[in-house]
Amino acid sequence: MRKFKVTFYTNDRTRERLSEIVEAVDEDNAELAIFAMYHDSVIVDEIFDYFDTPLNDKRIYVDMPDGLTYAIPVMVVAEHKAMKMARYADDLLFYDAMLQVLSEFENDEWAIKHWATGEMYWQDVKKHAVIFKKKVEVDYQLHWANGKLDIK
Repeated sequence: MRKFKVTFYTNDRTRERLSEIVEAVDEDNAELAIFAMYHDSVIVDEIFDYFDTPLNDKRIYVDMPDGLTYAIPVMVVAEHKAMKMARYADDLLFYDAMLQVLSEFENDEWAIKHWATGEMYWQDVKKHAVIFKKKVEVDYQLHWANGKLDIK
């Protein structure tokens, strides 16, 4: 049995977006499980493998020159590596590649950083990044008294 995360919409006027993690043999059975839980009153949006790992809660934090801190989920990096492994190995399925990558990444932060910076571009992670504003203490009096003032 595998775990799947199924996102779906309620089939009523609210069209609320929900998600559930279900155990099933394959994606078709995961969809059937959701229909059984909600009595066919939903519209399934996405179904994808869910890997129960501590990496689900981990992020890579990077301070950028714009003064902001960006957090990227480690699972984005893991999925990127697994996709590449599966693409270049004829007999390796994504699911099996992901299990290998998770086993490696769970015990080796260096491997995560190495793959992220060596094999991925900012464009690969940008859409997954969460932006945090830096908390910066500013001494306004110091900058007022010693800063460069321009009169134009």
